[in-house]
Amino acid sequence: MTCGSSSPTLSSRTYSPVSPSATDTPVLRVLEQVCWRWNDTFYSQRVWHKFRLGDRTLTRRRFNYYTGYQHTLDHYRTQMCLLKMGHHFRHLVLGPMTNLFNLYEFMTLMSFFAERPEGNFFAKIRVLEFTFSCTETPSDAVFGTGGKLLEGVRRLMRNLPGLRELSLRDLLLEDRGEAGGLLDDVASQCCETLRRLELVNITRESQALLHCGVFLRLSHLIVTPHQLDEEVVELLGWCPHLTNLTILHTKLTPPSKPVPPRAWKQCRKQAPHLRVHLVVEGRINMEVLHVVHAMIIMVGRSRRLLLLIDRQANQPGLWQVVWQEGAPVYSVIYDSPYVPVSPLSTLTPSTLFPADLRQYGHLGLPRFYVPRLFEDRADSPLVCSFFFLFHTGFNIRVQVLLCRSCPNLHTLAVRERVSTATVLLLAHAGTRPGHCLRRLAVRRNAVVLRCEWPRHPDWPYGFHAWLRKASRSYERVEAEVSVLFGKPWRFLSDFEYRHFTF
Repeated sequence: MTCGSSSPTLSSRTYSPVSPSATDTPVLRVLEQVCWRWNDTFYSQRVWHKFRLGDRTLTRRRFNYYTGYQHTLDHYRTQMCLLKMGHHFRHLVLGPMTNLFNLYEFMTLMSFFAERPEGNFFAKIRVLEFTFSCTETPSDAVFGTGGKLLEGVRRLMRNLPGLRELSLRDLLLEDRGEAGGLLDDVASQCCETLRRLELVNITRESQALLHCGVFLRLSHLIVTPHQLDEEVVELLGWCPHLTNLTILHTKLTPPSKPVPPRAWKQCRKQAPHLRVHLVVEGRINMEVLHVVHAMIIMVGRSRRLLLLIDRQANQPGLWQVVWQEGAPVYSVIYDSPYVPVSPLSTLTPSTLFPADLRQYGHLGLPRFYVPRLFEDRADSPLVCSFFFLFHTGFNIRVQVLLCRSCPNLHTLAVRERVSTATVLLLAHAGTRPGHCLRRLAVRRNAVVLRCEWPRHPDWPYGFHAWLRKASRSYERVEAEVSVLFGKPWRFLSDFEYRHFTF
């Protein structure tokens, strides 16, 4: 096949590994000289559909007597790029960038082109993602944005009337007035068109953002817990198209109080189709919390979990998930390589959301020490918390007296070291009558050939013998789990588990 006969799609895929971002214009200018077909591809809409602004995008080197060479924004190249290719932009990604002056100048130029009398060049942009690069000082203090840069962001959003998805991350605003009026222009223009909204760490302290509930056609909302309160949850209940609410916890998320259960109860009545997802993301250390005692008090049909945690609120680094009691929590996902499976992380969701929880798991590969002893591993917390298999050796440090079950759990991802007998118990307990476990993701490199579970008096005759015999080889475990699920099943490699998604 010659270059002239190749399609634009094939040509774009050919040099996409060389230039993963459509903003690497020097590389693309060289590749467009290969043939006339690649020249047409360079100017096609597919190549410039997603524009990502980086530290060296559309810049040139300028010598400074104090700091040496610096990459500053080339205004002429930027104007030519926006003039010729700006009408192809559909997805705009800004940041995180270390050179904030280049970021501000680029947003100013885009706003200038959008406000021209000839017409708005960027009226067809559907997605905007803005992430501020938070500055960390040697004293671990983090500084957010504001001032002129925030005005530039608001001016740019004002000139994008066709937005369908908006993402603002890590602004860390300190002025409550700036945070309250951040989305005024977006709400007035995109009230009936915005489908997806992401507001992560907008303010440094706890402050409710009422703009979350004013978009009528919003279907997916991603927000941090310190931006929610009773009024916001009540507004979300009146959003007719909102089906997914993701409460995201990151490293920069400050401590906050959960929304009262009465607000979630009212939201359930107004929006029975709403699903809440609790997601942990980033470099977060969960084991800094020292659990002193955990107890479940059962009074009639109401069950409450009392967790007495020995921690200092003012000590930096101490952090925990804000569990939203009473919320229709559909999934609990830990997308962080530094969060291990602990009795606290498994017992709490299985107690607070036993009938609503559908998905639970840890994504990615672990980057912490995984214990080898059975009492300290994740075998007991996983099996006992979600499938109501009581065992006196649950965890000696916590002394859990009773465990709740999650009969509606259908997806479970296990990345830590467990035994083959634990995998068989998970599959057997998840396929019992009343349970609906369908997806079980387990890393093969983290599974050991052992059966360390003692015989339980409630187990039927011969069950423990079958467990010991079937856990002697990986192939036998895969065959037994396949029989229990009624479909082929196998362990996942590290590469496959790294790309596993819910």
